[in-house]
Amino acid sequence: DNDTQSSVVIGDGAGNDTHVGNVALSDTVTYTDTLEAGDFSYTGGTWSVDTDTQGDDTLSDIEIVEHGSAGRFLLVGNGGFDTIQDAVNAAMSGDTILIAPGSYTGAVTISADKTGLT
Repeated sequence: DNDTQSSVVIGDGAGNDTHVGNVALSDTVTYTDTLEAGDFSYTGGTWSVDTDTQGDDTLSDIEIVEHGSAGRFLLVGNGGFDTIQDAVNAAMSGDTILIAPGSYTGAVTISADKTGLT
């Protein structure tokens, strides 16, 4: 649904960019590099990703990061998903949910069909 999602595809460029999503939409950035959870950091209210060939990028208002391997990274907090539950609801098998430091309220329910999450 184009009213709720947008997508930005990052090619094999030099990187060191800032990618800004639309705060009203669920935004996805796609890298060709294979990423690991350790490639992401959260500092000063900002998500960053350090790629092997595409540079170090800053992500603002980006909820989902796709990459050159199976599974996606879902970002929670400060521009990512607003709640852990929102990320769990959007997650698919093989996805990893990364949560920014902070306090989160509310229960989190993981339904039986949500297998393979980290």
